[in-house]
Amino acid sequence: MKIMAYWSVWLLVFVMPFENLVVVPGLGTLGKICGIGAAGVGLIALVVSRSGLRWSSFHWVFLSYVLWSTVAFYWSVDLDDSLKRVILHFQLFVMVCVIYQWVQDRRAVHGLLAAYVLGCYVSLFSLFRNFSAEASATGGQRYAATAFNPNDISTILVLGIPAAWFLGQQMSGRKTAWLFRIYPFIVSLGVALTGSRNGLIILLIAWAYVLLTLPRLSLRNKIAIFSIGVVAVWVGIDILPAASFERWATIGYELSSGSLNSRGDIWRSGVEIFSNSPLQGTGPGTFSIAVSTIFGRESSPHNVYLSILVELGLIGFGIFVALLIVVIRSIIQMPASERLFWAFLLGSLLLAANLLNWEWRKQLWLFFVLPVVHLNVLRMESDSGVENEVET
Repeated sequence: MKIMAYWSVWLLVFVMPFENLVVVPGLGTLGKICGIGAAGVGLIALVVSRSGLRWSSFHWVFLSYVLWSTVAFYWSVDLDDSLKRVILHFQLFVMVCVIYQWVQDRRAVHGLLAAYVLGCYVSLFSLFRNFSAEASATGGQRYAATAFNPNDISTILVLGIPAAWFLGQQMSGRKTAWLFRIYPFIVSLGVALTGSRNGLIILLIAWAYVLLTLPRLSLRNKIAIFSIGVVAVWVGIDILPAASFERWATIGYELSSGSLNSRGDIWRSGVEIFSNSPLQGTGPGTFSIAVSTIFGRESSPHNVYLSILVELGLIGFGIFVALLIVVIRSIIQMPASERLFWAFLLGSLLLAANLLNWEWRKQLWLFFVLPVVHLNVLRMESDSGVENEVET
């Protein structure tokens, strides 16, 4: 049952990057269905194996976050949206518990990272297919995987770059390593098709990790990587729409003007709402309705941190910061190669959160809990003297 529980978690992580592609009427997205399945199998495995419940400080802080969200429901300005968000928070907490419970060695951690990258390949296929069919996601020359926003899918895909490159290094000598080593080049083309400015910024950070660790490869592999890079650039020049580069060229203006495609006005409205109820917030999931009283219409926050501040106040935001501290401390305590990898992946995620409302997305919490899990299994292996090989 333990093996079944792990593979149910593996399947959940695999579908995360493309979960919106499949929606079952009455049940929801493929990600939701796999999440329910992983929770069910995990619970059965826990009972059958009579394993003790694995717990950490991360669980306590995240549980506090969920409970505060539940308390904030009672003064919410929109009870329906708040109830949905509270339920989602409990679902995310269960997901985190299942991952922590059944990922018990380094090979399993690497397996989940591989699952995420392989899932990204599915979304990349959908993205390139839409491009070849000229099925734009915005009515212009911006493309995305089916049922995804260009900004969201670009971030989802870019977060796979550090994971793929890390796995490619860990699998040195194996032919399958190239499946992960070529990933950064393919994703770069995909991000260009989305035209996402946020995607470009975190893409540069992800590539910084690749370039920083490139010297570790053998001369033969470096030559191969360089050749792939030349081909990727040539293909990009040949097929990428000029509109993507024109849109990227506006990054400097958007930053200097403070507009950021009207996000500046939304944020100023959000800050004003926060100042009216700084301690307790307006209630979970209520940013859009709360900000409409000032902004003039409902709007997504486009910023994880401001969203939490407005909805859960300083108390909820303080708990969220405490969660980040737990994650960062876990990364700091890792060996050098793992520490560098997680620092770049988490840094990319936290930077992307400045322009996305991802506080409810599975990907955010997956990459919050995995470093904690990774440190835990490294410690267990150190205590037992065991070192596992990578397995996808």
